[in-house]
Amino acid sequence: MASYPTTIYDPRTKENDSGIEYAPEQTTVLFAEDVEKLDDEVVAIQGELGTEPFKQIEKTENHTLELTDRKKIILMNDEDPLTLTVPHNDDVAFPLRSAIIIRQGGAGTVSIVGDTDVVIQSQDTALDLAGQYAMATLIKIGTNLWALEGNLVVAE
Repeated sequence: MASYPTTIYDPRTKENDSGIEYAPEQTTVLFAEDVEKLDDEVVAIQGELGTEPFKQIEKTENHTLELTDRKKIILMNDEDPLTLTVPHNDDVAFPLRSAIIIRQGGAGTVSIVGDTDVVIQSQDTALDLAGQYAMATLIKIGTNLWALEGNLVVAE
């Protein structure tokens, strides 16, 4: 990374100890490696704060959640019914307050089920997405306890 004198201008304090007059209309020159480092720092800070955007991944078969699914939109996309399984904490230890969005992309009903001893709480015990393009959010609220809320229906 290119090094710059730190005494020219401090944008946080707006101090200028070098005797060089600061002109805000002048463009600051950044090198590609500086921009890449700044991008990496922003991503790291977002990760620490939990504010990075959700990324979408597509599944065309039944899927059991994995730790890498945390903070993702899982697009369940098939014409046939699909099942998304929430694993037991002994198998996949999601941190508390982990959030996962489930979206139905195809015509096939998407059912959310818990593995053995995993409880999924939802209004009226609805565990199926309501139809194509419906979405719901799973949030881990206990060791093997998850809350599910969204566009859901009770299985027929």
